Amino acid sequence: MSFQGINGSAMYQRSPLAEVLPVEMMATDDRCERPEGVEPVVVAEHPAIEGLPKRWPHILGYNLVKAKKGSTVVATAGRDPLLVVGEHGEGRAVAFTTDIGPHWCPAGFAEWDGYRRLWGGMVRWAAGET
Repeated sequence: MSFQGINGSAMYQRSPLAEVLPVEMMATDDRCERPEGVEPVVVAEHPAIEGLPKRWPHILGYNLVKAKKGSTVVATAGRDPLLVVGEHGEGRAVAFTTDIGPHWCPAGFAEWDGYRRLWGGMVRWAAGET
């Protein structure tokens, strides 16, 4: 569970993470199931995704969020934010709104050549290395 999750029970919206994350979370169940698949699309250049193509393999769902003012939507799933980055205080935060493994992240995404680069880039950027 992440963000609000199943039946809104994760309740990240009521935790200290709500202030730090670069997204506003819903107060209810925020799951957006896309069993037909949705192709993520890069909508902004950013060091966290340097070297990755504009289109990524499809995913099967994500959590619905809204980007906070001052944050950057880097990739979308349909019209919804999928990868959002922002700064908080002296640090950086990343919101990636789909799974990192089986469920919403099918084998085609997890086995994609860019998968490792995506995660490494997000972590390096959040750590201030890029």
